[in-house]
Amino acid sequence: MLEALRNADGDAVVYSDVLEYVGWENELLEGLEWEKELLARLKRGRDPTAGLLKTTLLPYQARGAIFAACRGRVVLADDMGLGKTVQALAMTELLSQRRGIERVLVVAPASVKYQWKTEIERFTGHSAQVIDGYLPRRKTMYAAPAFFNLTSYELVLKDIRSMQELRPDLIILDEAQRIRNWTTATARTIKQLKSRYALVLTGTPLENKLEELFSVVEFVDGRRLGPAFRFLDEHRMMGEKGRLIGYRGLDRIHEQLAPILLRRTRPEVLKELPERTDKVFRVPLTSRQAEPYYEQSDILAALMRRWEKQGWLSELDQKRILCCIQNMRMLCNSTFLFDKKTHHSPKLQEFR
Repeated sequence: MLEALRNADGDAVVYSDVLEYVGWENELLEGLEWEKELLARLKRGRDPTAGLLKTTLLPYQARGAIFAACRGRVVLADDMGLGKTVQALAMTELLSQRRGIERVLVVAPASVKYQWKTEIERFTGHSAQVIDGYLPRRKTMYAAPAFFNLTSYELVLKDIRSMQELRPDLIILDEAQRIRNWTTATARTIKQLKSRYALVLTGTPLENKLEELFSVVEFVDGRRLGPAFRFLDEHRMMGEKGRLIGYRGLDRIHEQLAPILLRRTRPEVLKELPERTDKVFRVPLTSRQAEPYYEQSDILAALMRRWEKQGWLSELDQKRILCCIQNMRMLCNSTFLFDKKTHHSPKLQEFR
């Protein structure tokens, strides 16, 4: 058909985005066949993700990695604590083996950039660099990319050109609520980033506000929900004064998103989770903690005796009781919380 259109000379024009769309649809069809093959192997007990990482994925994690890798551009919205990071790394390995990707850009909150690096080094054999520091240092790092390049939402506005020149094969957005508000400069700028594959990670439900849902989905697939004005007009119910009073047609939205959005709650995968392991470490107080602790304890005991004797306590004494309990709790953790001078904390030593 494309050849026929090209031969039509001036009667038809084929724009580049059409070729991009057709190419992507063809790859997606191939990916869906690949997905069937991998899921069939998983069902037979032959986990296709075995050996991808230096850990074993739980069954639902393997299904999540397969879903993401085979479909290429998806939103993974599992509950917090279900291992979205390890699924993202498994997806990356599958794409590396099948599609030959060589460069990944991870955009995450600044507080977890180094956590990503630790996880990558723990579970994969790929190189990873955290892009930070002053602008000259960051530019040098973008110019000499590792397999995983870890940056933050805070740097997107400053480094958008360098990120575009990086030409990542895969972009992973962690904690995607950062782009839920489509009016922010960060959201608008991030959507300028282009890559063949994309994975959006979020641990909170996306159904709360359709505007936020649209903004997140737009990064993955700008055509999926159509133009924003039409999508919101079809699904929002507005009151007489222009106030939002509810939503309609949510089932249709779920159907539209099914090919690109995967969400599992903890109860849904509970049977696949390992048994919880509880370990109790008993840490005694140091003498520096014990002395003020038992002073507070004596004050508390005197107040309780007063209550026993007279059957009531003044409002001031009730506040003193709460104050004593709070002081005792703080002293159990660190004397600094109590006196703002010393720092005796055997709990912190045990934790380290």
